[in-house]
Amino acid sequence: MNWIINFLPDFVTHFLVLAGILGMLFSFIVGPLFLYKLPLQMVAVLLLSFGLYSEGTIANQAVWEAKVKTLEVKLEAAEQASKKVNTVIVIEYRDKIKIVKQKSKTITEYIDREVVRFDKTCPIPSVVVKSHNAAAKNDPSLLGTPDSESNPVQPVQTPAVAKPAVVTPSTIMAPKKK
Repeated sequence: MNWIINFLPDFVTHFLVLAGILGMLFSFIVGPLFLYKLPLQMVAVLLLSFGLYSEGTIANQAVWEAKVKTLEVKLEAAEQASKKVNTVIVIEYRDKIKIVKQKSKTITEYIDREVVRFDKTCPIPSVVVKSHNAAAKNDPSLLGTPDSESNPVQPVQTPAVAKPAVVTPSTIMAPKKK
């Protein structure tokens, strides 16, 4: 039913209300002299009812259109504010990325400088090497006698770049059976 009201121009609705009111007045004033009083009143009531319903629909539509326009204005303002905030966020994000890259570069330079210095001379005391080997072989006889005064700590030179050992299934030894 709303499609009919939306299809008709507003002046038709106003005309229906006016015709319903005039039909009711005519039927009451001229009614006793008029032969078709009852059909005229029925048509006038129908026109008045449909006209008033249409007027209500038009008024309701106007209220909703006003609310939509208000929300469109608010939406446009929010979009403008969002563009400003997005620009600020992008700038802050870029600044943070620059800071992180600078810190990363500083740390990398420091590590490269320090690792090169310590890679050239990496002294490991011979006592540590002996104890590590004895622990690895599970043989305490390799430790020898603890005479720290007669046997001072001698650093063991390691190569500048040590290659890690490759572990494969063939290099893993199975436990000995008892």
